[in-house]
Amino acid sequence: MTDSTAAAPRRSSLRKRLLLGLSAYIVILFAAGTLHGLVVNERAEQLLWHTQLHNELDRVEEREASDSGYRWTNASDMSLYDSNVDADIPPALANLPPGVHDDVPIDGQKRVVLVRETAGHRKILTLDITELEARESDMTLTVVGSALTMLLLLGALAGWGASRLVAPLGRTAE
Repeated sequence: MTDSTAAAPRRSSLRKRLLLGLSAYIVILFAAGTLHGLVVNERAEQLLWHTQLHNELDRVEEREASDSGYRWTNASDMSLYDSNVDADIPPALANLPPGVHDDVPIDGQKRVVLVRETAGHRKILTLDITELEARESDMTLTVVGSALTMLLLLGALAGWGASRLVAPLGRTAE
């Protein structure tokens, strides 16, 4: 063995380089796909809350305008607070700015809240989303779990494919 061959750095095999490149691509694809799915889900949830709460409060205000004797009755999952009527607005809601607010904790529940200022007073509509948030967490785990499974399967297929692609070149080099 000569000094020039002993000092030359060992190059990684073509198979390893292919596998590294494919693995990096698969991980980036996995991360982008999972992140996109979670962002789209969160945006769809925000649109749903915005539409549902605004429509419900619009119906209440229309009913109040047409029927002066109408009074909203709170349910276990939906509550309406009016600053002209209710003195017992929960502290978590009292200082929220107008708009839709997600995951507001009230009495051990997660609620989505719509705050609207009309005619010099505030109306606050809340919806209990505790159970939906638990289901959303389950769905997120399912999505991430299935994406990780796909990542492992694609990684195994990439390794197998890289070996098959490089094998003819290895035989030719011998």
